[in-house]
Amino acid sequence: MLSLQEIVPEKYIKEVGLEGFNEKPIGTGPYKFAGRKKGNEIILKSFDDYYGGPAELPPVQIAPIKHLVFRVAPSYIEQVSMLKKRDCNIIFNIPSDLIPVLRMSKDVVIQSIPATRSVFAELNLSRPYFKDVRVRRALNHALDVETILKQKFMGKGQRLSTIFLPNTTGFDPGLVAYPYNPQLAKRLLAEANFPYGEIILIYTNQSELLFADGISLYLTKLGIKNRVKVVKGARPDYIGENAPWDIFAGSWGNSTLEPTDIIDPKLTGNGSSNYSGFISHELDMIMEKAQKTMSPSLRTKYFYRIQRILYDEAPMIFGYAPDEFYAVTSNVINFHPSVSGMLEMHDVTLEEKER
Repeated sequence: MLSLQEIVPEKYIKEVGLEGFNEKPIGTGPYKFAGRKKGNEIILKSFDDYYGGPAELPPVQIAPIKHLVFRVAPSYIEQVSMLKKRDCNIIFNIPSDLIPVLRMSKDVVIQSIPATRSVFAELNLSRPYFKDVRVRRALNHALDVETILKQKFMGKGQRLSTIFLPNTTGFDPGLVAYPYNPQLAKRLLAEANFPYGEIILIYTNQSELLFADGISLYLTKLGIKNRVKVVKGARPDYIGENAPWDIFAGSWGNSTLEPTDIIDPKLTGNGSSNYSGFISHELDMIMEKAQKTMSPSLRTKYFYRIQRILYDEAPMIFGYAPDEFYAVTSNVINFHPSVSGMLEMHDVTLEEKER
């Protein structure tokens, strides 16, 4: 977690303030800020006075690439087009359905890393029908997540029992994900007198659209009317009773693999990103204990219990952890995706003359 903290100059921030710092940031490392076009691109250039990096991580050197340009291209089709024309060299967060298209190009290499991101769909618990736990469990039984992974993600991902990743501290391997059981889902909905006349609004962003479409398909199979709407941001504009959405399909990255980094913001009563409005006083109490102890065995015990609470209460439709894909032009040397999600470019070189 310490490795993800940003080191900035105290004196400079006090002089220019946060707004001034955002305009002309100063940090550490092999590159320095050179300029930007807001909403379009950020330019970095090699820092000639960089010490080269620690001897334990060779090669010790100044960054070989003299300029790095990060360009914003919201459309995946635009990103693929830029890559094929070599207007860019690396694209990331690629939907798996585009990978076969990219592999047709001899000049493109596909790289991947295991997931550090959980995909799920939060339920707006202010809705009367979602207050009934039978409805929430029914929706988890209604989805054939394994088939979604096979058909839409080429099987490149892992089904999750909650939102804990399998390589997370305190993961409970004995907690089996909700099985696909449409008959049980229908029975639970009938017991809860689910209002089939309601139109369920599923909001999502472009990144999780495939999952939202899968939810829509399986809800339709159950006879539940629904619509999918794509929004720009990774978070909803409104939460609670006044929010227009009933289900919000999204995700959360957790590169530290520390459960508090996802449970605290997403599922505690005061969580900054708890969009569903889920509250469990027992979960909050256990989380407080988990954050105060340094005992690995106690923390594992606490996290096991938290997973069971989430599983039983089902405040979300639990999804999967997708592998993360990068497409790289073949002339890029020494680029390796990082589990942190950061682009580690200090040792990367280009075979041809830099453009």
